[in-house]
Amino acid sequence: MSTIQTIGIDLAKNVFSIHGVDEYGKCVLRKTVKRNKLLGIFANLLHCSVNTKPPANQKCHVLQVMV
Repeated sequence: MSTIQTIGIDLAKNVFSIHGVDEYGKCVLRKTVKRNKLLGIFANLLHCSVNTKPPANQKCHVLQVMV
């Protein structure tokens, strides 16, 4: 499996869509996960860039992921 360089995440109330690409822009990860599983997904990934546009009520959750 290629190393994920960038992850895009679509934040919603209970379900998140995650899309990861490698250094060539090829999709290597595409998942839909529930809120309670999101941190576990990021815990198992190597360091990568996370791109998102969170709704106002999601900012704390995103900061927790990025730390």
